[in-house]
Amino acid sequence: DAHALLYRNGFNITGTGSAFRAAASPGRANYSSASPPVTGSFLLNEVHINPPTATDNTEFIEVISTEAHALLTNLWIIVLDATTGASSGRVRKVIDLRGQATGSNRLAIFADGVEEDTSPLFPFISGRTVRDDAASFNANGTANTGGGFNFTPDSLQDDGVSVLLVSYTPPTATGLPATPDADLDANNDGVLDSAPPWTLVDGVSTGRGIGGAAALGASGFVPGSICRYAGNATASSADAWYGGELTGGSATSFGYSANFFGTFKGAASPGRHNVTTALSSTSSLLLNEVNINPPGGDNEKEFVELISTDGSAMSAIGHSILLIDNDGGDTGRVLKVFDLDSGATGTNGLLLAGVGYDSAVPWTGADAPNAATKFYAPDGMAFDDIGGSNDNGAITVLLVKNFTGRAGDDLDEGTQADWNLADDHILNTPLPWEELTDSVAMKSFMVTTVNNVTTYSLEGFVFPGTADLTVPIPAAPNQANGYTPDTLARFGGILTRNSAAAWYGANIQGTAATSTVYEPAQFFPSTLNGGKASPGQGNVLALTDFSDPDGDGVAHLIEEALGMNDFVADNQKLPQPGYETLNTVPQPVFKVVRPSLGVAGLTYTVQGSRNLAQWTLPTVINSTQANTPSAGLETITYAVDPEFLELLNSSKRAYFRLKITRP
Repeated sequence: DAHALLYRNGFNITGTGSAFRAAASPGRANYSSASPPVTGSFLLNEVHINPPTATDNTEFIEVISTEAHALLTNLWIIVLDATTGASSGRVRKVIDLRGQATGSNRLAIFADGVEEDTSPLFPFISGRTVRDDAASFNANGTANTGGGFNFTPDSLQDDGVSVLLVSYTPPTATGLPATPDADLDANNDGVLDSAPPWTLVDGVSTGRGIGGAAALGASGFVPGSICRYAGNATASSADAWYGGELTGGSATSFGYSANFFGTFKGAASPGRHNVTTALSSTSSLLLNEVNINPPGGDNEKEFVELISTDGSAMSAIGHSILLIDNDGGDTGRVLKVFDLDSGATGTNGLLLAGVGYDSAVPWTGADAPNAATKFYAPDGMAFDDIGGSNDNGAITVLLVKNFTGRAGDDLDEGTQADWNLADDHILNTPLPWEELTDSVAMKSFMVTTVNNVTTYSLEGFVFPGTADLTVPIPAAPNQANGYTPDTLARFGGILTRNSAAAWYGANIQGTAATSTVYEPAQFFPSTLNGGKASPGQGNVLALTDFSDPDGDGVAHLIEEALGMNDFVADNQKLPQPGYETLNTVPQPVFKVVRPSLGVAGLTYTVQGSRNLAQWTLPTVINSTQANTPSAGLETITYAVDPEFLELLNSSKRAYFRLKITRP
């Protein structure tokens, strides 16, 4: 078998002592007697029995392990007829899995021709899943030519099979756990005639549970797809499975019809972890928060948070988080891949993913995630993966759907026309995903001192189509105040994909690794309506023209127009009425303090009234004065147009108001 890894005999490494059963280790450190190959334990994870087409060329069996890259030592799959007729107990399949291994996501899928990229299953399989057309071989390595050993189209009995994962060590070089087409239930009573020579590891049946398999007993239909609930590790248990009748018009139609069993309506998921909640066709997922560089040791304090667009519980099946290198001379390389298949958002729409988050999260008290938030620990995510993989600086995080690549792939190799040229910082096409669902990216702020001369620059690149959250370098003389944000978050209620305008962020204050407080002078945008790192909690709302974050009764649009502070109660800076003698006539005036020449894009209109009902009393600018020492501000004094003073009563009373409009 071209994909087999485990050696069929022990191999002694000189000087290490006794021999051990070794294996090939592509792309990983080689083994030794002190560090032998991982074996782990294994379960059946999914069985695709009857695709909704005449040619069942997408049948598959999927195995899951407790450890990544685990070797399937002495394991076989046996498929028995589990119907009630005369063929009960007949051996339909014997598949030799010895020497196979699961992938970095602990999954292996076995199907006809699935190891080829031309397989119809290929576009749906995670690049971290091992896939193979596992033929049957004799123990001495020669292929068995007796027939009935490959998992080939139209080979299974759709109306009832038992699929057994068994452990078996052949007593002879050509020994098999069962002979194809042999009848192991001659009297057709649903019980094996004699104790089998193998040990049952796991078993599941769509008919009667012959061979010790768990009989699912779906009522009124025979499921075409059965899947183990994500996280359920109980072997040979009917309660561990959900499934349904496949619907649709193609061999890759994986959705269930109205005929399904289990606690929710799932779907087939070849080469991906199974779902934990019902799928949604009306909502989608977005990145919601990324904690890149918390203070102190980042460890498990880094996280990526997703949100469903309708705020509901939603399966993350088919979605992957990618970390892409956007710094240095080898941009575009996929640094990390975190599949989210068995994850789901909570009833508040949030999914919080981090190291070990399936058992605990680091935040407590006021910073603890909301009870409705779902937690997820992606396979293979280790300490410091998010920020550490990107030097806590320049970073590109992508949320993609149906990623078929692998960690290490270079997505920016040369140019589209010539891959031998220098990287052009544009991702090559075709890209190994169905959809770029969302993204955040930024360059890092760098300080360089050479010969006592300090320069400030931005390092890295932002790929076209991703949300550029780079914080610009401040203008001189404040350049030293530049920074690279430690944490990023999406404004609450803004669901625009791949848009920088949807995000805010900051450096995190303090030295505690679980600190969530923003540095008071290092956040963006400048109009941020409060904020802190908020794992598993709601994010702040974007500042609108009508927001009043400091509660001083002045809307943001007015505060912006008058150069006020949105986060300090300063309504004493509002325009003030008064009396002045103008052209020897005492009369009312209206003083407006604003940024010099006004804020670009805003229109200032002062209106007058005699009775607070009709605002048609004409006004004029009587004077404009630069404020000192408040540089950058000016005071404009408005008065009633002299031609209309006679309209005022004897006390010369008038009313003024300032109207601010934004195009």
